Amino acid sequence: MEDEADKLKSYINEISLLAEKDPFNYQALKKCFDSFELSNSHIAKLNQIASSHIKRSEELLKSGRIEEALMSMERAVEIHPLSDEFRNRIAQLYLLKARREGSEGKNRQLASNHASFSKSVTDRNPIADNILKDIRNKEKALSGKTPYKKLLLPFAGLLLLVAAALFTQNRFSFSFLQQKSPESETSMAVPSVKKTETFTDRELETVITGQLEDCEIEIDQSRLSLTNGSISYTLQGKLINESKAIKSAGLNVAFRQFGGETLFSKTIPLVEEEQWLMPGEPALIDEFFYVHYLPPEIDEVRISLRNMVTADEIPEQEEAQPISVEWTAYRPEGVKIDFSQLESSSFQGYGENYINIKLKMINSGTIPVERFQIDLKWRNFSGDELFSLSRDLIQRENPVLSPEETRIFRIFTNLPPDLPDEGLEMYINVTRINS
Repeated sequence: MEDEADKLKSYINEISLLAEKDPFNYQALKKCFDSFELSNSHIAKLNQIASSHIKRSEELLKSGRIEEALMSMERAVEIHPLSDEFRNRIAQLYLLKARREGSEGKNRQLASNHASFSKSVTDRNPIADNILKDIRNKEKALSGKTPYKKLLLPFAGLLLLVAAALFTQNRFSFSFLQQKSPESETSMAVPSVKKTETFTDRELETVITGQLEDCEIEIDQSRLSLTNGSISYTLQGKLINESKAIKSAGLNVAFRQFGGETLFSKTIPLVEEEQWLMPGEPALIDEFFYVHYLPPEIDEVRISLRNMVTADEIPEQEEAQPISVEWTAYRPEGVKIDFSQLESSSFQGYGENYINIKLKMINSGTIPVERFQIDLKWRNFSGDELFSLSRDLIQRENPVLSPEETRIFRIFTNLPPDLPDEGLEMYINVTRINS
């Protein structure tokens, strides 16, 4: 059995390879550190991976694709939330977005929200103050326009009197706008403990929009919660693929206010490029992120498929191989779990061998599975155990695995250099269930 130090080294190697193979696979990277405190070597690796998102963001920004640049920047912050440098950069992107949207009257409020959020990202941010000032000046300029200016030319003799009157009116308008009303203060502020002390967790009305060809989206949870003094959103469910092979797909999550205006949207990768979701296989939806607007402004969530690529010809798949399952954990009555191996590929990198395994897990029992932990083991024909690794396949924050439900898992890890290439049997030992 690996000790903690070996397991930690395994995760670091896993991250290094993932960063080289796919620097934008941030969901897998985040999950690598669920059980360990960050060491200096961890932070260095995370910094390397997040920097690739920074570079990508800058390239997108140069080509004018600010929405995609902002999305890439958000991923960098999710990977490395402790980096002030990355948070400063995402603040700059929000400010740029605010400047562009602030040029149109209908988007001034949204621009204010972006600028206010950037102030929450960095405590001292004079640029954010400037953008809010620019927006207020824009509002004052619009409110100061009156048809009386057309009277100045024909009545030149009254020019000084009219100018004085307009000056007095503008001074009053300026002082009035400088005093923020409670409503404007709330609309531009980011949720804090003080402003959300009366907030209670609640489910949101969730609407599936757009055309769903040969697939179905099931939502188990769509919920706003108070987390660390800010409003967070949890989305759990699954995409059920019915007939076509899905090469890649994502979800667009849009938060809307009363009246139908979209306040905030986020794109979630669901099926990564070239991973293939085969007919009959579900893709798990399990997302958590912070919402940048106060909950009273949010009425519903609209979810739609985005950038889905399918194939009429299903790529050849290895024949599913049944996997032996043994139990160390107590198996409750009514529990029956079947495993099969759909794919298995190995390759060499960084001087070590790596393996990528795709497993199918079927709940053939009569009770739901809320927690499921396994040891994946390799032994030779003599029964000697040569290698083992632990995985939490289902945790309590994940949707439960209901009876007759199927779930697909991918396990990617490095192998010991002295592990034989042939003559090995892989099997699963269940170490924890529903406890």
